[in-house]
Amino acid sequence: MATATVDLPAWSQRACPSGRFTFHGASTRSGTVTVTIGQVAHPDVDRDGVPETAAVLTCQTEAQVVVFDRDPAGAVTTVGQVVRTGGAVRAVFAVQADGSRVSVEVGDYRGCCGESADLPQHQWRVYAWTGQGFQQVQGPTSFPPNPNVADLSVSASDLVWGPDNGGSQRGTVTVTVRNNGPGAPARATLAFALGGDTYLYQETLHELAGWDGCTVGSENTKATCPVTVPPAGQSRTLTFELRHGTIHGTGFSSTVRVTAALPDGSPAPDPNTGDNATTFVTK
Repeated sequence: MATATVDLPAWSQRACPSGRFTFHGASTRSGTVTVTIGQVAHPDVDRDGVPETAAVLTCQTEAQVVVFDRDPAGAVTTVGQVVRTGGAVRAVFAVQADGSRVSVEVGDYRGCCGESADLPQHQWRVYAWTGQGFQQVQGPTSFPPNPNVADLSVSASDLVWGPDNGGSQRGTVTVTVRNNGPGAPARATLAFALGGDTYLYQETLHELAGWDGCTVGSENTKATCPVTVPPAGQSRTLTFELRHGTIHGTGFSSTVRVTAALPDGSPAPDPNTGDNATTFVTK
């Protein structure tokens, strides 16, 4: 097969070649892309007693499973495409033969190439040859909401300084993290960037309410705090106390951003990043 000329089924991306295609080894360059033959299995899809070859083919970020046979002269022919990436199916991980059926492991995320292996949901779907094409006959037909994917949003009250108390002022900012679903990632962080001349110091952070477990950056105007992601459809509100040593001006803007993370610490996808940060003003 690694030197065969075949009819290559279409991919989701137009940049990947289709139609008559000649393989030159396990990986074949075609213009600016490369088509690679991955894992193979040998089901007897037409039940004639002679196994065919089901191969995972990849091109850029695309993948498809195609079944090939041989004609009476020994030339490789294309039986048909079993499944390809596109829509909710973003990855093909494996192929197996199950008698006359083709079992394919698919995922809703790739879990590689910049994506965490913790991210995708894996499913085995089983396909059978109908005589005209492949049809799914077993296994799930759709993915449930991915538990690692959630639209998190953040809002914050303005920071209002209290009265001067012996040269020191205290104020609080209330931060609300809302999980708009569908999932609830393993963890999240709040990242503060303080404006004006408001500073935090790691050694005195324990004296201020709300900062347990937080880490202050080297500039003393930034801090990162862990936060437990609320269940989908719910919110979590936290109050952070700040202290200032002199009479503080007003009108300074600060920001706080929420970022979800996977179990391995890599960022979790957020379908709406426009509400991940908010600004609060010193009054």
